Amino acid sequence: MDEKTLADQLFFAKEAAEYLGITAQRLNKLVQEEKVKPLKKSASGTIFHLNELNRRKEELEIFTKINQGGGNGMFVFDTKVKREALNFATLMNVLNYTE
Repeated sequence: MDEKTLADQLFFAKEAAEYLGITAQRLNKLVQEEKVKPLKKSASGTIFHLNELNRRKEELEIFTKINQGGGNGMFVFDTKVKREALNFATLMNVLNYTE
């Protein structure tokens, strides 16, 4: 088994963003929203651990599958009837109406 040294498991913000395939600005936003937790954050830089980045990467892959129609969950609105039902429910909720 190929064991990585600790140095191989730590990423600075720019490296972490590249690893995730996002911009550094998006990574900073994810940190602010507490969706990605840095190992250490200081004035000299932010360091991320590989496990945290892999966790976020898995989440991104799950939502990408759902958005591309790979999931069978409630997020897939693939018919006109489903979209109309969602629109109706949203309007009812916004206007505080009940059926």
